[in-house]
Amino acid sequence: MDSERMKAVEAAHGPAEDMAPFLAYLATQEAEYINGSVFSVTGDARVTLYTEPQEASTIKKMEGPWTVEELIETVPQTLMKDYVSIVKSSNWVR
Repeated sequence: MDSERMKAVEAAHGPAEDMAPFLAYLATQEAEYINGSVFSVTGDARVTLYTEPQEASTIKKMEGPWTVEELIETVPQTLMKDYVSIVKSSNWVR
């Protein structure tokens, strides 16, 4: 993402660092019951829970866990093939 676009996103939603506390919260024992949920976290201290997410696509490796390198190679052409970022499909960034 070019620097001008990043500035526009941060102006609208705050820097990525502002999401870290919520992500850390999700990793705590107190949040162990939360899974399969979709959230929006913005820099203005807003956390939104989206309801009724549905499976759109799945990938399955037959043996062993995925490596990051395998995911980098596989995900864009399979799992995320028809994915459109909410940022690109909204008015957040022009």
